[in-house]
Amino acid sequence: MKKLQLAGGIVGVILITALGVGGYVSLHHSAQQHRHQQTSALTASRQILGARQTFWRQQGKVTAQASNKGHLQAFQYAQNATMGSTWIFHRGQLGGYTRINYQELKARLRKTDAEAGSTGTAYHFATIKQLNQALAKAKAHITIRHYSDLSYYRDGTVSVQNNGFIASGHHLYALSMAYGQSSAELGGVEMAQVFTDKGFTAPRHHLGNRQIAGNWVDNEYDALQVRDGQLYVTGGSGNFTSVSRTNVEDLAKQSATSLYASRYPTQVATAMYAGYTIPQATARVLVIRNICTYFCHQPRWYGSRTATPPCSTRVRPKVSRMMPM
Repeated sequence: MKKLQLAGGIVGVILITALGVGGYVSLHHSAQQHRHQQTSALTASRQILGARQTFWRQQGKVTAQASNKGHLQAFQYAQNATMGSTWIFHRGQLGGYTRINYQELKARLRKTDAEAGSTGTAYHFATIKQLNQALAKAKAHITIRHYSDLSYYRDGTVSVQNNGFIASGHHLYALSMAYGQSSAELGGVEMAQVFTDKGFTAPRHHLGNRQIAGNWVDNEYDALQVRDGQLYVTGGSGNFTSVSRTNVEDLAKQSATSLYASRYPTQVATAMYAGYTIPQATARVLVIRNICTYFCHQPRWYGSRTATPPCSTRVRPKVSRMMPM
């Protein structure tokens, strides 16, 4: 009888131990799987932003209610009624900006506080938990564990973007790394902007001079002719006639530094409002009298005036030698 009791006890211990080990193995496997998924998501984000060039338009934002002590609650997502801000990423760099780390971002924001004459800590710096709450509300299906999981940028040597960037699928998330510079700014604060890279038309192939040559017509001008990589414009009123000539720019031949230091980002933003993008690899661009910027998307030139609101003027060819895309 004692032997049976002892045997039963041993079996019970073995079962309990087995269940314990099984539970530990299951939890350990689950944790490993979660870390693997997270690592894969971060790798995918770097690959997306590391592409030759990606264009993003804002489609929504996440806000939260903040107390004067910086506590956040009631996160909410709202879709944009109209297109918001735009960004261009170029091989992992935010177009025209310099990449920095989180420590430099934080130091620069604090320096900005000091130069503004703030007393104490005017900024509330977002915690990892708060950033993940914002991502969850945006339905990002991605979480971060460290500040280094995000990408940060500064403009020149002075100003800094108060955002950490991460991408997933066709979405880019710009997380607010600090909020509330004064008590007046607390209450409703923006914690994330959500961008998409979908909904644009872009030239798929690089067009040579022979492919864009021809006579074109637009309501604004009497005659437009593209010949040997140059545009000739004839216009006027009454007895006055003017003729001007401008180069058709080949963006593929420009360096990234000169490209983003020019009006290119502004031209892209204007085109995106009309539903188009201007990729460096394929676009041929011309500017007429600093009024209207056109980019070639066969079989038309699409124009975006610098005036507000932007327009999308189609310039239809009279005689077209364009090759089909």
